[in-house]
Amino acid sequence: MKSKKVKFTQNNHFITCSFIAMNCPCEIVMELSDLTVAERLAKQAVEEVWRIEKKFSRYRKDNIIALLNSGKSNQITLDDETTKLINYADIAWQQSEGLFDISSGLYRTIWDFKSEKIPSSKDIALINKNVGWHKISWNAPLITIPSAMQIDLGGLGKEYAADMAANVFYESNIPSLINLGGDIVVTQSPTTQTHWKIGLDNPDDTGHSCINEISLARGKGAIATSGDARNFIMFEGKRYGHIINPKTGYPVENAPKSVTICADTCIEAGLYSTLAILHGKGAKVFLDELEMPYWLIN
Repeated sequence: MKSKKVKFTQNNHFITCSFIAMNCPCEIVMELSDLTVAERLAKQAVEEVWRIEKKFSRYRKDNIIALLNSGKSNQITLDDETTKLINYADIAWQQSEGLFDISSGLYRTIWDFKSEKIPSSKDIALINKNVGWHKISWNAPLITIPSAMQIDLGGLGKEYAADMAANVFYESNIPSLINLGGDIVVTQSPTTQTHWKIGLDNPDDTGHSCINEISLARGKGAIATSGDARNFIMFEGKRYGHIINPKTGYPVENAPKSVTICADTCIEAGLYSTLAILHGKGAKVFLDELEMPYWLIN
């Protein structure tokens, strides 16, 4: 790990390691006074996050995602880790009746949320033909992706990385908080206080203020948030959020501004917070049926 990529700060009983991964500011907070131990553990965790980013990023041309999306339509045998993630995505697709679909990443080629334009209905219809997990042949660990289709694990990768980084601290029995751009895992309550306190971002003033404070009283668990506070288009007076309904090719209508879920793992929290957004105006009913702690902001 290059020193310029990480920064350590110490405050009373806690040491924080700050770094960048997956285009997000990240941090690991450890209840430790020994900087040498903190650096050793943080190195393991950060390198695991970077490993997962390198392996599953859609922006690279030298990883398994690039191979799968190469357009060659060949049958590929996946390694155990990739098989596990694809299996998870497959189950999520089935249980959500197609709302969670890792083949829907193609929509990013026509929806540019840095502009003030929306794609034409013709462009969306063309992409729709190449979206749909059911069109991909999956017989674990064998996968064949039609030449015009792609997959994108962006809806799972960062949350999975947070869970894997947390394993370093579970194994060492060190109270810690792993925060990958708002996807958070805590391993156990710190000895100096009863629980971790996490600020809930105000979607109307994102990055600058909080509207609530979440306490993980169980001592361990994970939190993930989905919403469109930082990524949307205003077009002709209508707001288009960045979470696309894979069944239509359009942003979800009447969706909450933000949904935060607490679960045992970050990958689970991330999945269900995204699904809540995808349910649009039915988000609250969906969340109530989950029977998980949640915070919904309309």
